Amino acid sequence: TAFATDTLPLGAYLVTLTATGEYFGQILAEQLGTAPCSLSDLTPPLVSLLLPAPGLACGPVEVRVQANDLSSGVDRVFVLVDGEPAEIALVPAPDGSYAITLPFPAGEEGLHHLAIVAVDAEGNASLPSEVDIALDLSPPEITVNAPAEASCTATAQAITFVATDAHLGEVTATLDGQPFGSGTTVSDEGSHELIITATDDCGR
Repeated sequence: TAFATDTLPLGAYLVTLTATGEYFGQILAEQLGTAPCSLSDLTPPLVSLLLPAPGLACGPVEVRVQANDLSSGVDRVFVLVDGEPAEIALVPAPDGSYAITLPFPAGEEGLHHLAIVAVDAEGNASLPSEVDIALDLSPPEITVNAPAEASCTATAQAITFVATDAHLGEVTATLDGQPFGSGTTVSDEGSHELIITATDDCGR
């Protein structure tokens, strides 16, 4: 026979099977047997990713998820970085989420894969909630091919410059306050001021 257990707390129970019937107006009951049983949680938690968004990450990477388990409860939540086995624990937050800020050093810029897993009190692990980010922690670098600052030259000079960044945004330059393009030759006599500005998609 079958009976519903979804409203019962997890734990150990003693199941008793009893037969009842009516005999000449009397209700009769007979215990047929008993058996111990236990209710266990076999369903893993559900994990919903809140942060980070996929794509460009411009600073300290906050990982935040909602994790829920309606039976035994969430025991722990952790993140795996780039498939490495080391688990980085997320901490319960006041709003009920779980969060951690990953300490990526500057030397680890580039693409990273994050997988967040929740485990309930019965040891059931959720499917990983996964996200790919492109970490950018540095401003663009500008290289200029021009006479040294405060130097003098007797010939016209073609000045070139280039800005490099994994997520380069806008590059602008002015010579004496006027727009200036890389490779332009400067032949006017006198002192000149060249200002080059480069920003990346993170706004640096």
